Amino acid sequence: MGTGGIGITVGSAKSRHEMNEDGTTQSQSASTVGSTGSNVSISAGGQTHIGGSDLIAGKDLSITGDSVVIDPGHDRRTRDESFEQKSSGLTLALSGVVGSAINSAVTAAQSSKEESDGRLAALQATKAVLSGVQAAQGAELAQAGGDPNNGMGVSLSLTTQKSKSEQHQQSDTVSGSTLNAGNNLAITATGKGKSEHSGDIAIGGSQLRAGGDTTLDAANDILLSGAANTQQTSGKNSSSGGGVGISIGGGSNGAGISIFANVNAAKGKDKGNGTDWTETTIDSGKTVTIKSGNDTVLNGAQVNGNKIVADVGHDLLMRSQQDTNKYDSKQTSVAAGGSFTFGSMTGSGYISASQDKMKSRFDSVAEQTGMFAGDGGFDITVGNHTQLDGAVIASTATADKNHLDTGTLGFTDIHNEADFKTEHSGVSLSGGGSFGGDQFKGNMPGGVVSMAGNSGHAEGTTQSAVADGSITIRDKDNQKQDVANLSRDTEYANDSISPIFDKEKEQKRLKEIGMISDIGGQAADIARTQGELSAIKTAKERMNSVTPEDRDAAKTQWEKANPGKTPKPEDISNQIYQNYYNEAFNATGMGTGGAVQRGIQAATAALQGLAGGNIAGALAGASAPELAHLLKSTEGDPAVNAIAHAILGGAVAAIQGNSAAAGAAGGASAELAASAIMAVMYPGKAVSQLSEDEKQTVSSLATISAGMAGGIAGNSTSGAATAAGAGKNAVENNALGDIAQAQSEGKTLEQKAAEYVEAENERYKKENCGGLSAETCSAKMYDERREALKGTTSFGADFVPVVGDIKGFAEADSAIGYLAAVIGLVPGLGDVAGKSLKAAEKALAKGDLESASKLINQASNEIQSVKALDVGSYKDLKAREVVGDGLEHDHIPSFAALRKAKETELGRKLSPAEEKALYQNATAVEVPKDVHTAGPTYGGKNNATQVQNDAMDLCGAVCRDTDSLRKNMLERGYDPKLVDDAIKQIQDRNQQMGVIK
Repeated sequence: MGTGGIGITVGSAKSRHEMNEDGTTQSQSASTVGSTGSNVSISAGGQTHIGGSDLIAGKDLSITGDSVVIDPGHDRRTRDESFEQKSSGLTLALSGVVGSAINSAVTAAQSSKEESDGRLAALQATKAVLSGVQAAQGAELAQAGGDPNNGMGVSLSLTTQKSKSEQHQQSDTVSGSTLNAGNNLAITATGKGKSEHSGDIAIGGSQLRAGGDTTLDAANDILLSGAANTQQTSGKNSSSGGGVGISIGGGSNGAGISIFANVNAAKGKDKGNGTDWTETTIDSGKTVTIKSGNDTVLNGAQVNGNKIVADVGHDLLMRSQQDTNKYDSKQTSVAAGGSFTFGSMTGSGYISASQDKMKSRFDSVAEQTGMFAGDGGFDITVGNHTQLDGAVIASTATADKNHLDTGTLGFTDIHNEADFKTEHSGVSLSGGGSFGGDQFKGNMPGGVVSMAGNSGHAEGTTQSAVADGSITIRDKDNQKQDVANLSRDTEYANDSISPIFDKEKEQKRLKEIGMISDIGGQAADIARTQGELSAIKTAKERMNSVTPEDRDAAKTQWEKANPGKTPKPEDISNQIYQNYYNEAFNATGMGTGGAVQRGIQAATAALQGLAGGNIAGALAGASAPELAHLLKSTEGDPAVNAIAHAILGGAVAAIQGNSAAAGAAGGASAELAASAIMAVMYPGKAVSQLSEDEKQTVSSLATISAGMAGGIAGNSTSGAATAAGAGKNAVENNALGDIAQAQSEGKTLEQKAAEYVEAENERYKKENCGGLSAETCSAKMYDERREALKGTTSFGADFVPVVGDIKGFAEADSAIGYLAAVIGLVPGLGDVAGKSLKAAEKALAKGDLESASKLINQASNEIQSVKALDVGSYKDLKAREVVGDGLEHDHIPSFAALRKAKETELGRKLSPAEEKALYQNATAVEVPKDVHTAGPTYGGKNNATQVQNDAMDLCGAVCRDTDSLRKNMLERGYDPKLVDDAIKQIQDRNQQMGVIK
């Protein structure tokens, strides 16, 4: 049937895949009626219905009926898919601790090759390499301890597995009717009939355009509404399986026979619903006239014309529609197993369980309902009541051309909001050892608990507004609201939000969290096993010089544990050895509950908290305060805190140093990790002063750091394997020697790296650019930079941007190769800068050097994403933002105060163009979302009184806002110097802009 790990399975496998699709596609069969050079007139004694069709008139277009209905066509689709798989068979595979660890390594490596996502593939590769480290430790442990089941063996097992998944999808996509008139467009509902909708005009999700005037004339009601596009999805899945078998293992002390069994089960479900709207739009080159005998309703509609005239017999109701999306999913899994060894008559077991949940909700107005008049203004008369719900009546005309005359007027805002939350929780407890096939659970007993997730929130308000002009309320006795509270700002009335939930991205994030938890578990086992090996070695050495005091203490302990019995010499000897072993193992801090174990747990939890984002960038850019913030839970225990700092600090060093500048330190991530770990664990000590146990501690922690760095920063399996594989060997054979060399020269590794970069620059000038053209020199430079990036994990601060015009095709090709190499190191950049590079390649293939040059520069700029405490114009920060990075742009001083101050200075309101320019060019700072919301001018805190006071004293406003910024950033562990530098930039820029003196 197949293989798994290093082994072979003989058996049967069955699978069944069913898919049923059904649907209608009306958009492909739409009717078209028209005349390209003359008039078109359609008239009916009863209802005139235009459904999913196109009408075209070169001149005038008129439609008449007792009632008129214009609606969209619908493309409806239903898809049901199911997949079932069953397998069973007899498997012959490697067993024992070493064999099972090798199986796990091979299985993880195979999964890495099959994984399409670069980050997940890198994490799988890291798991594979760390399994190899565990296998080597297992062999060493078998040799030291003499347990045959810790060595290599073979197993024979009977396994079975089955799985089933079902998915249902349903969608309805509208395709609106279109009416196009070169001159005038007129739609009339006469209302001469007796039907329920006699005299009504109803237009849904369709588009009307006229070069001249547009007239809607209904004896009864006019309804202009949006049409819903809907999507529904639901699914469920389940799986279960298990196996039983026997294994025979060999070691230095003979052979051992074990039996084992394991079971697993999983299930899940998901459900999603979404609706977005296709608005009805009316666009007229001249005047739009709307006349209804009764009500006129705009519900998801936009009316545009140079002038708008409306005569509504009863009520005018205008409301914006919100796009909505909801998603909910849950996945659970459990697994358990056990083994029993004959001879030693000992057993072991494991159990694990995990649960992933995702929940998302999104509601926001995309297109605001409204009447939008041009320079001709609007003249609207309503017989009874006008109601605006998140809708606007706008105009670019002067106020004297805008008139609204109504009995009463009501207005409300629409709240836009998006929330999502994802959760991963898992627990794994194991007695250590092999449980068949690739079910290796570590060399030592242990447990891993993981709880992590992500969440997001965004909100905005779609306000009702009427442009400046006259508003006449005739029925003052029944007027409920104060018209003075109605916004007159129609340009910025729609504060809509964009979706913040990405299902695929969050699914990957949860998978990353699970894998990081696995890697953390492997790291913990590596540390425990190293503690075991160290303790065995120490205990054996001490047995050569047992003191009388130790012998007496051992005899007393044995007799207390075995009352009424007389100890034999070997009993006392075994007790002495056990005492020495326990003392040595506890001293390492690598056992369960020890400082090293808790440090690993803290570091793993910190990385899980960063999962899904640019972990490499977050860590590589993290200063000591940021690491302190990530590891805040360990502050109560200095030893644990130091070890967690050492592990993460080692990963940071690996990420930052594994670049062109790493040549001075040997170019291997584990070597740089060792330097950072030594600085935390043994400050001030030279390599020659480290004891053997201290060297082993550095070696173990560097292996863990390098593995983590490779997994989290790598976007390829080779990067992960290089980083993790270098760990133990590189540290012991290279890193400590490099560190010693740097220490002997009185320099740090960073200074050595800086010397390397300077030397490279000089070499370029002397060897590459003498007598060469600028293009040739640039091409060589980019080629060498690309080569220097090979095998690295992050570009960090060493990225050199591409600036200026590309002078030739060779230079362009080299620059593209260099930037592509950078993108390969940074998860997430491929979606942004990668598109620009692909476009540049296409332009270059067509011979368009100018376009290629622009696109290359664009890709380079996109790589330089915005960071916390960056200061600049709002427009600049906005252009460099990265969606989902948790950062926001904060105006200092607030834009409301700036606008008020400017209007006071000019003695008039700003024009829309002036207001937009002020908003875009005002000074802003990039801050985490929670810092922004904690600021003194966020949301409702910036009331009219505060805006007025700030406008009168902008200098005081800047001081207050920057004081708040300093306090909030320092509370979150940011470097005080970086914060003060940012505040100085804010003050300097406001002075340069003339905001403050």
